Amino acid sequence: MAVGLRTDNPAAGVFIKGLPRKLPGNLLTVSEMQHLYDQYRIQLRVDLSKKIMLGLFVYQGLTTDEVGRLQARDLRLNEGKIFIHGGKYRNERWLKLEAVQMMDLQAYLKANKFKEGTLLVEQKKGFTGKYNIINQVAWMLKQLREQNPGVLTAQLLRSSVIAGWLKQYNLRQVQYMAGHRYVSSTQRYEQCNLDDLQNALKKYHPMG
Repeated sequence: MAVGLRTDNPAAGVFIKGLPRKLPGNLLTVSEMQHLYDQYRIQLRVDLSKKIMLGLFVYQGLTTDEVGRLQARDLRLNEGKIFIHGGKYRNERWLKLEAVQMMDLQAYLKANKFKEGTLLVEQKKGFTGKYNIINQVAWMLKQLREQNPGVLTAQLLRSSVIAGWLKQYNLRQVQYMAGHRYVSSTQRYEQCNLDDLQNALKKYHPMG
């Protein structure tokens, strides 16, 4: 039986749909994010809107875009939950609010009871800039880096939250909470927990 070698590449022209997405490294732990929030919330020089934003990042794992689309009618404070609108890349969902968040939201709504439109937009001299929420988040992150230099982006906070959720809830629950369209998007974060375990083994294993 004769055996020959192919001169062509059978995989030529085959492309994998989608782009590989790499998760940020050095994610924060749940306790680190809690400490960050607690310290930021007691700062007198910080606007209440920014404290609320940080709570939404730390407890609900929202994106900057989702924070920018929130309106007062999305809150159900008597039920302790918040509605997050879906978009091109994420599904809508209801998420639980923490008690400390509800206190701040009640105070904010009372002080802004005549405000219309986006909940957390700040008006300066009656003018609302196009990048208002983005600028607020950027300033908030700058302040947070004074407490913890590891807080680089809002995406890092969200990734840290999702990775933390996977230690408490099953995959499908986390998919819903994160608003992921596909479970594969959630599974990527399981690698973060595996990496943490491997790093711990390297650090503490007696034969390491």
